[in-house]
Amino acid sequence: MRRRLAVLVLLTPVLAGCAGLRPLPVPRLPACPASGSLADFWRCLDGTDRETGAGLAGPQPRESAFQSTARVANGDLRRKRRDQRAASACGGPVPAGFTLWDADSPAPGRAPLRAYVHPPQPGKATVIVVHGLYDSKHSRYVRVTADLLARAGYGVLAPDMRFHGCLLKGWLPTLGVEEGEDLVAWAGLVRQRFPGTPVGLLGFSLGALDVVHALAADRDGRAFPAGGIAVSPPASLPLALARLDDPPTFADRGLQRFIGKIFQDSLRTRIRELGLPRAARPFDQFLRWIVLQPQLPPGSTPESFVAAGDPVPLLGRVKAPLLLIASRRDPVFFEGALLELRRGAVRLPQVHLVETTDGGHIGQVGRYPAWSAEVFARFFASSPSVRDRAP
Repeated sequence: MRRRLAVLVLLTPVLAGCAGLRPLPVPRLPACPASGSLADFWRCLDGTDRETGAGLAGPQPRESAFQSTARVANGDLRRKRRDQRAASACGGPVPAGFTLWDADSPAPGRAPLRAYVHPPQPGKATVIVVHGLYDSKHSRYVRVTADLLARAGYGVLAPDMRFHGCLLKGWLPTLGVEEGEDLVAWAGLVRQRFPGTPVGLLGFSLGALDVVHALAADRDGRAFPAGGIAVSPPASLPLALARLDDPPTFADRGLQRFIGKIFQDSLRTRIRELGLPRAARPFDQFLRWIVLQPQLPPGSTPESFVAAGDPVPLLGRVKAPLLLIASRRDPVFFEGALLELRRGAVRLPQVHLVETTDGGHIGQVGRYPAWSAEVFARFFASSPSVRDRAP
C-alpha cells in the first residue's frame, strides 16, 4: 500500500492541478425563503450557479473524475495512512476553534462519541459532519467542511464512526444500519449541550450512507429537524462492492485504477490487523468474515448484510429534507449508483437529487467550491423552518 500511495503522491499534484483542498469561500447569498413550500426550497437551491456560486468566482476549467477525486486525497495521504491502523487512527490535531468531545452514548449498545465540536451561534443549526470510508474526523475534507460551517455561524460536530478513527477497534461497521442509530443517539447529546439548536447531517461517501440511515431511523422526525445532505452516497450496493473488488486494469479504467487499488489496499491493512489472511478480493473476504461475528443477527449472510445497508429502500422513510449530491462520473460507485438514486428519489418530495458533471467521488467541494459553500450554508439556514413537506 505504501508504494501505491507514493505513486499517487507523485501523480496528483500534476493531474489534480493543486496541492489539495483549499478552504471553502465565505457564503454570501441570502438564505432560501423559510416560509415557502419544500418545492420552493429545492428550486432556491437549484438556483445556485454550479460553476461560479452565483458570480462569486470565475468559471473553472473542466476536469476529469480522477482529478476531482485525487484532489480530495492530495496533501492528506499521510493522514490516510495513519487512519488505517489502530495505533495511530485516533490521534491528531484539533482544528482551531474546536474542542474535543469524549462522551458515552446515552443509549445502550450505541457507540461512544469521539468528536471535535464547535458551538452554534444563537438560532443556528448544529451540523454533524460524517466522514467516509477509511477516513476519520481528521480528514481534510471533513476539516474544510467543518471550518466553512463554523465560520458561517453553525455548530459543528465531527465524529469518528464505527471501524474508523478512535472507534477503529471494537466497533464493527454495518453499512449504515447501526451507524445511523448512533447518529440519532448523538443528536440527543447535541441537544443537551446546545439546547434549542436544530440538528442536521452532512455526510460524504460511506458517511452519506450513514446520513440516509440516520434520517430513516429518525422515526418521529425530531432528531434531525435540519435534515441532511449526502455527497456521493453509495447505492446499488452489491454491484458497487463487486466493482471495488474487481482487479482494476489500466486498459479499462486508466488512472482511476489507482483509486480502486487504494480502496482495496486500505481494507487489506485493516484485515491484517484483524488477523485474517491476505485475499485477492478483500471486500468479499471481509463480508464473509463480518457476518459470522456475534454482534450481527444469527443467520446473517453477505447478501442480507448488504441488502440491509442499501439506501434506496430507506428514502421513503425520510421525513426531513434530504439533499443528495452525486456526480455522473463517479470513479468509485460509477453510474449504476446514480441511476438507483434517481429511481428512488423521483417521486419523493422530501428528497432532492442534484447531479453534477464533474466532481468525481466527493470532489465537488474542490471542483465547485463556491457552489458547495453556498448550497451547504443555504440548506441549513432554511431547512429547519421549511413548513410544507409536500409540493
